[in-house]
Amino acid sequence: MRSTETILNETYLSLGCFVRDLNLSKEYYQLYRKGRIITEPSFIEMTYRLGGMNSKLNTRFVILSNKANDMRFLEEDTAWGLFVIRTHAYFKVLTRFQVKGKHVIVLLQIDELDVSFFKHNEVSFDKDLVQQVKEQMNSLLSQEPVKETDNNLWYRHTNFPIGLKDDGAFY
Repeated sequence: MRSTETILNETYLSLGCFVRDLNLSKEYYQLYRKGRIITEPSFIEMTYRLGGMNSKLNTRFVILSNKANDMRFLEEDTAWGLFVIRTHAYFKVLTRFQVKGKHVIVLLQIDELDVSFFKHNEVSFDKDLVQQVKEQMNSLLSQEPVKETDNNLWYRHTNFPIGLKDDGAFY
């Protein structure tokens, strides 16, 4: 097993904050319980461009990661601020909450090697991260959506729940 210091450094140093918005049923939203470890078999497209949410959408995933790949260089006719997380990535659900009528789910990307550590340990950094995200979302969700990501093409790329199959079971 890797040392706690190594795990914490590799997980928490230089975290970026990314988002993706979608519609998610209340039943599926409630499945994202604090402390749950999930994995997603698909690539996860997200943006670093933070703003409000489209009024037709009800859920925002906030993804905290230092392993996201900057794909902005591939954007030709878009200005999404595209970042991608590789397939079969793992996440710890830090919290879920509601603000301004919207659901927010906060995920921390973790290394597959560290799943057991995060299943059995509380990390004090998480409380501070959650508080920062809550404050940021409270402010952001009063703003207009980012124009470049408020369109059908972007939503087709991001309109699926992370780690959840169509039948409501986690991968």
